[in-house]
Parts: sequence; C-alpha cells; structure tokens
Amino acid sequence: MSDFDWRPALDQAAEFLSDYQEPPYLGDYPDAAVALAITNGAEPKLLVTQRPSHMKIHPGECAFPGGKWESSDDNMLATATREMEEEVGIPRELFSPMGELRQRRSRSKIRVHSFVGTIPENLPLKLNPAEVAHAFFVPLQHLKDFNNYEYKMVEYQGKPRPYLAIHYQQFKIWGLTAAITLDLMNTVFDANLPIDASRR
Repeated sequence: MSDFDWRPALDQAAEFLSDYQEPPYLGDYPDAAVALAITNGAEPKLLVTQRPSHMKIHPGECAFPGGKWESSDDNMLATATREMEEEVGIPRELFSPMGELRQRRSRSKIRVHSFVGTIPENLPLKLNPAEVAHAFFVPLQHLKDFNNYEYKMVEYQGKPRPYLAIHYQQFKIWGLTAAITLDLMNTVFDANLPIDASRR
C-alpha cells in the first residue's frame, strides 16, 4: 500500500481539469473518444482493456474503452461513455467526468479525445468479447514510477521514431495509449516523468 495520499490528488485533478484546455488537433480527421476511468478509492486505479487478437485493427493491443463518434452521440464525452458501457459494461452514468486531456492523432489518422473521470471501486465488469479480451486496473502509483516505463528510439518505416511502453504484470501498454497515460500522469498528477511524448 502506498504512503502517498491520492484523495486530495484526485480532488486537485478535478479542479485542474475543469479549467484545462489545449488547442484542438486541427485537420480533417474522423473523431473518436476514450474514457480514462479512475477508481475513486484511497488507492485509485486506471481501467485499461486489451483488444482481442482476432480484431483487424490493433489486434491484441492495450487501449482505453472508446471508439468512433456516432451521429446519435450528443458530444464526444457521450461517445466515450457509450463505448465504455458497450465494451466493459460500466453504466455511463457512473462515470463522473473531470475534463479532457489534449487531443491526439492515432496511427490510423483519427483524432482522439481523451476524457478523464472517476468510477466507483469494485464495479463488476461485463466484457464484450467481440471488442475486449481482458480488462484490468493499473494503480496510479504504478504509473507514477518511471521504472515501469520503457522509452527508446526505434526505426519505423525507415525513420527514427520514439517508442514508449508501460509494463504492468503480463501486459504492455504502448503507442497512443501509453502517450495518453503519460499525459494524464504528467499534466494532471504532476508525476514529472522525464519522457517526451509530444503530440504529433
């Protein structure tokens, strides 16, 4: 159990995000949204899913609950919470939104909106096997520790490119999901992780 008191940190995060606003990611891209659902207990944890290996796009990768905007969604937050309910069975009304992180563009050229919020602890999950193979909760204390991150330059399509991954149990969180997690920890929780995952 951590000695760090996360309860005031969550309160401060909600206050910070209520006024936080970054310039939008400009361009003619389709929009998607993800939910960064954090349990609201003394040892808060972040919900992460793993996609099934049979999926055509990003098979087996770790991700946050989310998906593309649909015309029936009132806004991008509605997209994130609808997808969360469809993927892991958490009712959208149990997600208490704090605010939105900066927008990012995925490898598949989709503009991603990331909404941070809290959910009650110990909620039962009902996974949709068509979209989710596993769901797990990563303690924020784990995400605050630089030793759990891997950051290096790799060659991708003939060009050097930064590679960021977060290791937790048997899971590896990498790519856009890792970059959004880093945004969360450094921007909202002042983790000061010495990693450059600038928005591209």
